[in-house]
Amino acid sequence: MLAKLRVLLRVPRRPGRALPRRFASVLTGLAVTAGGLLPVLGATPAHANDEVCRPGSGVAVAFGYTLQPCVYQDSDGVIHAKVTSTGGTTDVRLFVQIGTRYNGGSVAWQDSTLTDSATNAGDHVGFRTTPGTDNVAYSSLVNRFVAAPNTTYYARAYLTDSGTRYGDVEAGPIGAGGTPSDGGSTWTTRGEPTVGKLYYHLGPVQWNCTGTVIAVDLVATAGHCIYNSTGHAFGGPPGLWLNAPSPDRFVPNDNSSGGGVGSWYAQDTGWVTKGWHDYHAADYDFGVYRIKPRSTDGAYIGNVVGTHRWKVSSGVSAASTPTYTVGYPGDYSDPRACNAPATRFNGDNSQLRLSCTFADGASGGPLSDSTGTAYANVGGYEQGGSSSYPSYGVVWNSAFDNLVRYLETGGNTSAGASPDAPSQVDTTAPRVAPNANPALASLPDGTFQTAWHGGDTDNPTGSLWIANGSGTSLNGFSEPNLLGVAAGTSPSIVANPDGSWTAAWHGADSDNPGGSLWLATGVGTTLTSLSEPWKLGVAAGTSPSLAALPGGGWALAWHGADTGNPAGSLWVATGSGTTMDRRLGAGLARG
Repeated sequence: MLAKLRVLLRVPRRPGRALPRRFASVLTGLAVTAGGLLPVLGATPAHANDEVCRPGSGVAVAFGYTLQPCVYQDSDGVIHAKVTSTGGTTDVRLFVQIGTRYNGGSVAWQDSTLTDSATNAGDHVGFRTTPGTDNVAYSSLVNRFVAAPNTTYYARAYLTDSGTRYGDVEAGPIGAGGTPSDGGSTWTTRGEPTVGKLYYHLGPVQWNCTGTVIAVDLVATAGHCIYNSTGHAFGGPPGLWLNAPSPDRFVPNDNSSGGGVGSWYAQDTGWVTKGWHDYHAADYDFGVYRIKPRSTDGAYIGNVVGTHRWKVSSGVSAASTPTYTVGYPGDYSDPRACNAPATRFNGDNSQLRLSCTFADGASGGPLSDSTGTAYANVGGYEQGGSSSYPSYGVVWNSAFDNLVRYLETGGNTSAGASPDAPSQVDTTAPRVAPNANPALASLPDGTFQTAWHGGDTDNPTGSLWIANGSGTSLNGFSEPNLLGVAAGTSPSIVANPDGSWTAAWHGADSDNPGGSLWLATGVGTTLTSLSEPWKLGVAAGTSPSLAALPGGGWALAWHGADTGNPAGSLWVATGSGTTMDRRLGAGLARG
């Protein structure tokens, strides 16, 4: 009876946002010499493709030099300033600074702590130019900044001659987490025929994920789109895991230009591996839906839209792998694409990092290499990332291959009980067991609580389910503690003055031959206490009846499975919460 708590609900997780950080200096990579810190002006950044300047770069001319400053964000999220000067007719000094604007205030230009006292007299860091050549200066290592919320960044360049400044010119701004570098711009696209949008809803709540057609009737997505934790899904209590409902539909190449080919529907089961279902391991954050044939002609989705090439991968090279990603982030109506190298996020190559800006909804989108072959999906670390930038992916390893082959052949798997083994996830809407009726109670605030005997497979005869809602909509529902209910019986539920509820039911346990009387209290869909008072038996096929008392507490009546009468007796009890104050076997029952 006291199995793990599992809630059947998934609501969308919006990207998290870090607390505002006005400045965050990067202090790594400094070289120390006898004279102090060694400037690295003119040295190239750590990432070869990082120098992607943002719009708004200005140009100025002084002493025959053409100055072009640039501000950019590298693939580690660090903001850099850079200036290139070309031409020139005399020997002057070249400088570059980073400026920051927080919450719309004025720009604060950051002075470098690096100085050249012999020639610069404490001025900003710079170096002497060589006329007629390209001269490049970068911001110093101690005044680069990690991009922060509510902050924009600028670059400024100028020349000095005998202490006088010439040719001031600015570039920028760029925003925190703005268009990433490393070729990682994210743009709206018409999508791909084999990539589509998975639509979900639960009551009034709607969300989506991204799926990829990888076989004639299989769509791959992120494991957390099929099975997720309440903490990730909607900030609930930690340690609680849940089934997502079956998606309403899957629309391949869904876009506002009408590129889709209609809606397709998943079977009432999603598939993940035991590594994700049982151990919640980020390395296994992938899953698969089997798609039903089209009702009009029996056609399979893969025969209509084609299948996306995919492979089992060992990850990326030691440097990076060129990667194209497409997905359906919930903050856009059309699909979004990103072209950025995937880099190793951890040592064993199972997790990837992308300089892409994807919000929730892109989860499950394919990561394809330069040949167009998918080898990973958006997900894994923090289920794709706790904020929209950067994004993360999980490699399609041998466990993913094992899952797909299992579904393609319908056969056995050699994985057994290992994390690689397939694990079925029931995605059906709440069902009611045969010969059972739901119970309803009105709460003081005008909402309702309902309890019913669910027709699920977590217990041989079905489990107790709880839901709350208003009007004709459910706000949420759960199967708390996987509590069994005896066959052919129905629970009873009452509302308490404080907004909580009390439920009573005929439990499917072994303490009595036909099951015992059980009591529980809770709030919303969460169970707060549970008891089997005195292990009192209930006659087969009968259900208890619960009533709230005006002064608080409850009264309860049931058909007892006792020997006081051949067919059992009428029992009555009073109590509060899950505690029974008094009980009486009235001896009135006759069948």
